[in-house]
Formats: sequence, structure tokens, C-alpha cells
Amino acid sequence: MARIIETTKTRSYHDVKDIVDRFTNGSYDVIKVKVNMDEWKNPQSCQSSFKQAIRRSKYNIQVFRRKDQIYLSK
Repeated sequence: MARIIETTKTRSYHDVKDIVDRFTNGSYDVIKVKVNMDEWKNPQSCQSSFKQAIRRSKYNIQVFRRKDQIYLSK
């Protein structure tokens, strides 16, 4: 079972990076990021933003998308 992180705002790079940092510093291996899809054009753009933030931060994290759900895994 994945831990769920609820977010109020994920539109900017800093908001996404804060979620990635919280996940990296936490003890969970997999989390489900609950985002408001009204802020995104489609789920692929949300996943892409998380991938960019992870790549820039140089963390070893994977991003998965299942339908409209985003998961982060160490």
C-alpha cells in the first residue's frame, strides 16, 4: 500500500520540487501523489513535470502514472 501525499497546489516547479524533496527525505518507498487534475492539461503533462523536477534534482526516483494517478518510487 502506498502512502498518499495530498497537495493543494502543484502547478509551479517549486511546488513539484517540494513534493519530490519530501518524498526523498521520507521513509516510504512508494507514494501516491494526489493532485488536482484541473490544474493540468492532462495526466501526461503532470507526469512530465515530476520527471523534469527529479532529473534536475538528480535524485534516483521513478515516476509512474496509472490513469490519472501519479506514483513516485525509490
